[in-house]
Amino acid sequence: MNATTPEPSVLLILFRLFLLTMLGGSCLAWISVITWFRMGGKSIPVEPRRPAPWGLIHFVGIFVLFVTVGTLTIKALDSLFFASMIATFPPEQQEGLKTMSRMFSGSLSQIITMVLASVMIAVTTRATAEDLGWSLKKIAYDIVVGLGAAILFLPIIQIIMASLVFLLDQEYDHPLLEALNAGPALWMFAGAFFAAVIAAPITEEFLFRVILQGMLEANASRPFTWQRLILGNMLDEPPPPTTAEATSEPQANVVSTAVPIWPLFLSGTLFGLAHAEYGPSWFPLILMGILLGYLYRCTHRIWPCWIVHITLNAISMIGFGLQVMNGNPISSLW
Repeated sequence: MNATTPEPSVLLILFRLFLLTMLGGSCLAWISVITWFRMGGKSIPVEPRRPAPWGLIHFVGIFVLFVTVGTLTIKALDSLFFASMIATFPPEQQEGLKTMSRMFSGSLSQIITMVLASVMIAVTTRATAEDLGWSLKKIAYDIVVGLGAAILFLPIIQIIMASLVFLLDQEYDHPLLEALNAGPALWMFAGAFFAAVIAAPITEEFLFRVILQGMLEANASRPFTWQRLILGNMLDEPPPPTTAEATSEPQANVVSTAVPIWPLFLSGTLFGLAHAEYGPSWFPLILMGILLGYLYRCTHRIWPCWIVHITLNAISMIGFGLQVMNGNPISSLW
């Protein structure tokens, strides 16, 4: 190892100091927030939006895309790249490397699917970038909101998760972590980092917040019809051009801030339960899902949610990687 490169044990100490610093920053942030509200300040406002124009049929289309694109991507990358590379490693490491290569390929396919799903929804429902949460018009505001929420809530989420691991004597279990322990190759860790920190947060936020919560909000804020639930606005006529006389008329696609709150609890709960097979993390992830649902309800953009999600996963992956480098079990991070 290079003389200027700190030993892994030193990096672990620095990482734990970072966690303590983040905890201290969270305490100061909470003091500032409480002071703000006591002085009459308000929470972030709910921005107006038109109801999401997609329906359940688009869920089916996204599922078909996930299966098809995922199968093709995994097979293509395995035959063109991963199979020959993994063969150069010792046999005892190859199974873990195969698992991680499939996860990387699957994550890449998720991003491809998300792009294709956005195009499909835009074509079939006339959805705009704003409808799909991709608008960059307020990106600076979204970054500030996302970072602020991360500083406030992520230490709490991590403390709850660590407490459950300790009290239940049940480690966080994930195939990605098993693969890291089995084959800690640098290039595979880079693939795992991409899967956990880039692909998973943005695709999960797209599915749970933009698609699911957006659809639930749209159906809960208007008179219910089965056609709208299943098809969205696919059979609706395009809205007429806005005129001075028409602005006073109520329209189905008019933007509104009257957004019901229960969809964020449902989408947040389903988000946490989707991680139920990975040990005790599902409960704190339900709480995080509700927080992310609140951010989406206020902004109806994916970016604040993604920043919180990516921050949590990045901290976790860096900690896991340092543990593997130091030869310690993952659970000793806590």
